[in-house]
Amino acid sequence: MRKLLPFLILVLCLTVVSACADTTLMVVSDTHFLAPELYEGSDLFLRAMAQGDGKVVQESPALLTALINQTRRLHPDALILTGDLVFNGELKSHEWLAEGLQLLLDEGIQVYVIPGNHDINVQTARIFIGDTWTYAEQTRTAAFARIYKPFMKPLERADVGFSYTVDIGTNIRLFFLDCAIYEPMAYTNAIFDDALLEYTQDVLAKAHNDGKQLISFSHHSLIPHSSLWQESFVIQPNQPLRDLLVSAQVPVHFSGHLHIQHISHDGIYDIASGAYSVFPHRYGLVTLSDDGTISYSAQPVDEDLLPDQFMSKSEAFFRDLTRSKSETNLAQLDIPEAEMESMLDYAANLNVAYFSGALRADDVDVWKSDASYLLWKRYSDTVFFSQYVDLILSEASDDALSLTLFTKAQ
Repeated sequence: MRKLLPFLILVLCLTVVSACADTTLMVVSDTHFLAPELYEGSDLFLRAMAQGDGKVVQESPALLTALINQTRRLHPDALILTGDLVFNGELKSHEWLAEGLQLLLDEGIQVYVIPGNHDINVQTARIFIGDTWTYAEQTRTAAFARIYKPFMKPLERADVGFSYTVDIGTNIRLFFLDCAIYEPMAYTNAIFDDALLEYTQDVLAKAHNDGKQLISFSHHSLIPHSSLWQESFVIQPNQPLRDLLVSAQVPVHFSGHLHIQHISHDGIYDIASGAYSVFPHRYGLVTLSDDGTISYSAQPVDEDLLPDQFMSKSEAFFRDLTRSKSETNLAQLDIPEAEMESMLDYAANLNVAYFSGALRADDVDVWKSDASYLLWKRYSDTVFFSQYVDLILSEASDDALSLTLFTKAQ
């Protein structure tokens, strides 16, 4: 609390006690928190972020404060963080984040976490100082276990990483599956090995015997969300795990890692949470009802919990990054300035819609009727972003922001 208090905003919270027995969860992924002392005052760090993937890591304290206060405001039964908790596995960042989460635990709100590929044994943990950098202390497995002990159930097996189960509500069991690879160092991809297969079979059998409805979580996706990102973003092999969960009638799985807000279905729904560290800074609100209804909606953090004009600045940051990368993509071509501007605006608008989950299948014809789309198509044989435009339009979803499932009554 000594570190976080200067940033915390006092929020008056009203907890409405409902007569029903609904269980509510907040699900958040890819917070990518970075301790301020590791980057404050560094122009090099700001330049690196301006060439990154849209994470506003430079606003880590404000985003953490908003998340804590949003959780206080909603007062769910649990807040769940599905990996990539910190920027690049810095020990100080984990200590900061855990300190903030402890505030919620102290107020009676349970918090559960699992690691992602950016959390343990990350070789790029750095301290940025002015126009240079040096290596920061990495978080080892033992340190992660120590720091997050209050936010994980006691681990049941040593060979399945930070996988565990916890009961919540009347008949719900949450299944946290750690498929990330971080020994001897962190890798981008994830693996479902024989030990995890055996463990999952045991978890499913126990849930059946105990009459529990399972809801599962991992950092990497259970099923593909895009043909563009599969090998490093989907658990490998994913089919055995998918088959097990489907056969056990697990209705929904939550993941992250992609940074794209998206929902896929292949016998089971996989909800990929958009990165909280990227505009529009969303969390998922899940309601589990006693009649078997599961409702999900992705919501941006309340703007009044953020500094003034934070959302508009964050959106501009993401748009500018897309424009910059698109312009680099087009640099070798002789394109009139007016057409170039039109194409860059289109790229920024489309990328924001795609990552935020606002790109709907019903709107694809409108996107394709835009004159700027035809300009991008003109260069589709030579420019990657032109191919990217067609790909993401072909994969637009019916609804990436909400889902209602009707399972058997509990």
